[in-house]
Amino acid sequence: GTLETILRFEIIVVLFSLIGLYYFLSFSPIRMPAAPIASSPEMIAPLPPQVEPQVESGTVPETVVAVLPPSRPQQINEPVANTEAEAPPAESSSVSDSASVISKKTNLVDQEIQKSAEPLPDKLPAVAQAPKLNEGLAPVTAVSAPASLAAPLVAKPEPRPQAALAPSEKSTPTSPLPTRTIIAGEYVLQVDFLQNRDKLEALNFKVKTEIVRRPTLMYRVYLGTFPQQKKALETMAVVRKKGDDPFLQACSGGYNVVIGSFYLRSSVVAWENMYHASGFEPKVQRVTLEMPHTLLLLDGPAVQQDSDAVLAKLKAAGFSDPHLK
Repeated sequence: GTLETILRFEIIVVLFSLIGLYYFLSFSPIRMPAAPIASSPEMIAPLPPQVEPQVESGTVPETVVAVLPPSRPQQINEPVANTEAEAPPAESSSVSDSASVISKKTNLVDQEIQKSAEPLPDKLPAVAQAPKLNEGLAPVTAVSAPASLAAPLVAKPEPRPQAALAPSEKSTPTSPLPTRTIIAGEYVLQVDFLQNRDKLEALNFKVKTEIVRRPTLMYRVYLGTFPQQKKALETMAVVRKKGDDPFLQACSGGYNVVIGSFYLRSSVVAWENMYHASGFEPKVQRVTLEMPHTLLLLDGPAVQQDSDAVLAKLKAAGFSDPHLK
């Protein structure tokens, strides 16, 4: 394929190079006619010695004429095979040597051209092919075709034996989710909530808490009514000195100074007595307010197994209204 094409190209390049060399040598100074050698004074054959003829009396002396060697032909069409044999006897030895050198060089060039012009064989020698990859190699085990790209490369789970699917006899049943909850108490005041939580923990109950907001009846203690706001503000300053945090409430007749709101009636009575002693006339108003309530919850295993027994135990401990949520 490719190697054979390269070999053919190289042979053609060599052939054209030899042909170019032949034409170059054909028109080179070696093959072109040279200038007449006889023009050089050194190459002119010496004249033969002249002997003066003895002139006899009464005779005319002969004229001696020097014969020059003939000039070289302008173009040599055929190589001179034997220059020494065919050269005229009148040529000098230097001319014969030069012609002999030119003839030898010409014969060598003709022989090289004849060798290079030998016809190429019809078919080039076959090039040895490279050994195949699978020759001389160790046998390779066959590899299965890769899975399709569209299929997810996820290993399929092995089917479990039927015996493993059967429920184990030694497994313990899971505990049921809590479905019953007892409200042990509901408290508005923080002190009541803390006291009753400690009591439940003393009875070995696990207590949970929850805060909800409910409408609650409250007792509001206030001073007034003051027709002018200035007088109401002066009264608020006196109440703050007693340690309370009053606020101003507008009403139809003017302004009231609210001392505080109380959940227990006993607290209301204590505040009324304190302000009566200071020269004020406190008043009490019943209002319904959204107040936070804290629930104490029980939902342990004892409640799930026997909630009635737990309720009876709570009532015996002093809880007034325990009930299921």
